[in-house]
Amino acid sequence: MVMLVSAAVALALGSEVLANKFAEVAYYFLVIGVVLQLVTLIKEGRGKEKMTK
Repeated sequence: MVMLVSAAVALALGSEVLANKFAEVAYYFLVIGVVLQLVTLIKEGRGKEKMTK
């Protein structure tokens, strides 16, 4: 969230290049977060399967 706010501030101050870099980093953080959530979901699903058998 901080990166997106930083991108908005940088864009408002006229630094489009810096704003794009902030937005790019924020997107990478989003992708990493989604991948980590998927890994957690898969691990929890496998653990529940073992418990029910």
